[in-house]
Parts: sequence; structure tokens; C-alpha cells
Amino acid sequence: MSATEIPSSVLRPEELENLGKPVSEARGMPPRVYTDPEIFEAEKDKIFNREWMAVLHESTVRNPGDYRVVELLGQSFLIVRGTDGELRGFHNICRHRGAKVAVGEGNCSKFRCPYHTWTYDLRGSLIGAPTMAHVVREGIGLVDLRIDTWLGFVFINIDGQAEPLASKVSRLDDVLAPWLDVDLEVVYELPYPGNWNWKLTYENTIEGYHVIGTHLDSAQPIAPGELTFTSTSDDDFETFTDFRMPYAAGMTMRDETGGSVPLDGVPSWVDEEARFYVVWPNFLFSLAPENLTGYIVLPGKGPGEVTFVWCNVARPETLQMPNFAEYKAAQELWSTTVQTEDQYPCETMWENMHSDSFIPGPYAEGERAVYHFNQWYMKRMSS
Repeated sequence: MSATEIPSSVLRPEELENLGKPVSEARGMPPRVYTDPEIFEAEKDKIFNREWMAVLHESTVRNPGDYRVVELLGQSFLIVRGTDGELRGFHNICRHRGAKVAVGEGNCSKFRCPYHTWTYDLRGSLIGAPTMAHVVREGIGLVDLRIDTWLGFVFINIDGQAEPLASKVSRLDDVLAPWLDVDLEVVYELPYPGNWNWKLTYENTIEGYHVIGTHLDSAQPIAPGELTFTSTSDDDFETFTDFRMPYAAGMTMRDETGGSVPLDGVPSWVDEEARFYVVWPNFLFSLAPENLTGYIVLPGKGPGEVTFVWCNVARPETLQMPNFAEYKAAQELWSTTVQTEDQYPCETMWENMHSDSFIPGPYAEGERAVYHFNQWYMKRMSS
């Protein structure tokens, strides 16, 4: 890797050399990687346009006509379920003057742009344009967006050129069998907006070391942060990594409200440790006996905007349990408690990333997944 592969305004040669060191000697990425608008624009080209990005869970667009708009990177995307049952993706841009054809989420039989009422069917084909019948005959339609699903989550590939999603994640299928073998539905989906860089959210979420301080009264008694470890080799994190947090004696994440239905065939380790898998560049998930929680990082319009989505899914029977409301409330309370506690470090790290006095420090053993992400990130940014 040479310094010429990244603009000189971004990284100095010594910073690149430092990032190439083993985890025991390496330091975190330079602050400019988080704050520089030029870096953010480069990320769009080097990472976000080329990779598979998780955006939502497919059970939220289950019925024909269901749609959701996803705002990501200052762009608007449309995910819709067709009358044929197929899930499709489009750029949410009218082919006339570029207005959005849909907002939010809902159910419809067609999309009508409110500007000049150009109308599209659920396959994205133009079916109406007042006084411009010749345009309809030309076959103009919404621009397709490549999508795929895995573990029930919808992924998008903006440039349409990525390797098949299955080739990226198939190595995880065996360990995920109990969660892959049943259609799961959303228990809750909670978005948490933040005014800081997306990488701060991602890095904070993929390590358990900070639990010893940030989550001292919430997660620390259940899964002590100092016990966090990563099983993924430092030579084998091209598509994903992991981190694991052994439970304290007598602790478990099993549901005690009676509001959920356990999955069949879950391995014994679910009662021994919290296990997280991290799939680059914006997704990770944790596994429990009754559910799975996906965590989606959605970068905004600039380097200081991000939305972090917690999406908890469980068996359809869980949503029919008499005590489901209690179960859902307990799950949401946990999510909001943890995320509220994470706000302070993310806010203050973002502030201090703008200080000339900040010098990145070393990685703790419990931050090895962050080291993996940083190495992966720099490789992508220098390609």
C-alpha cells in the first residue's frame, strides 16, 4: 500500500504504515478519516456504491403493494413488494424532473409523482404521463436498484456490480441454521439518529470493551466487557468478523416474560455467551434463543450524520403470544437504554475528532473487531 493511493490531504505515509501493524502495535485511524468531507465522498465511491448495504427487514414489506423509502447517503431508494410477490428496488427518482415518487412507507397499487403526476406501476414501469403519451410508449421507468435478501434482511448494491450476496455471507449459514430455517418477523424496529460520523457508531457497536464503563449498570452485570474476545483470525476478515461476550455466572439472555417462542435447534452456546457477527460495511447481528437482532448503520448526507437502526425479529408465533406486549416492551426498553448510554461517547468522540490534540490510541483485546474493520476500511479506501 502506498501513500499515493489515497489523496495526500487524507492520510500521511506514517499513518498508513501504522495501520498495517499487528493489533498489538497498531493505533486507531486518524481523526480526518471521520471528519473530512472529501473522505466521505470517497467512501461513496470506494465502499457504499460497491458493497452490499443492509437497509431493512423484508417482513416490513410482506404484502403486495407494501413499500418503504430508505434515505441513505443523501439518496432516496424505494423497496416495494409487487403483486407477483417479488421484492424490487428502485431509485426513488421520477424520470421527468427528478422529484421523489414516494415518501415514508405504506401500501399502494401504483406510484404517482406529486409534481406532474407521472405514474408508475409496482414494477417501476411508467404507465401515465399527462399529455405525453409518446413518453409512456417509449418504456421509460424508474431506475432499477439491485437488491437481495439474507437472514430476512434486505440488502442493496447501488452500482449493481458486487459479487452475489450469498458469496459474501454463505460461510455463516451453518452457524445460523436455526435462525435461517424459519421466517422471522419484526418485533420492533427503532431508529436512532446521531450527529456524528457513521464509523463511530459502527466501531462502538462492534466491541464489548466499552461495556465496562458505558454500560456499567445495564450490560456489564450480564456480560462483563473485559471478557470480550474475537474468534475471527487477523488474516481472515475479508467479509465479516465477530466478537463474543461470555455471560456472567447465572446470567442468560433468555426471555423471562413468557412472551416469546424459542427457536428450534439453537446451539448450547446461546446460553453461554452473547455472540455478534459483523458483516461489512454497515451490518451486524446478535443471536438469542428466541430472536435475532440486526443492527443497521445508515450514513446520512455528510460525515456528521448517521441513523442507527435496531431491528429485533422473532418467530411469527411470538407476535401472537398473550404476553407479547410485555415481551416487546422489555426488548424496546433494553434497546433504548443501551443506545441512550452510547450517545455520550459518540457525541464527545465526534467533538474531539476535530481537535488537533487528539492522537489515536491502541486497541484493547476486546476491540479486535474494530481493528479488523479499520484494516478492511483502509484496504477498500486505497483500492
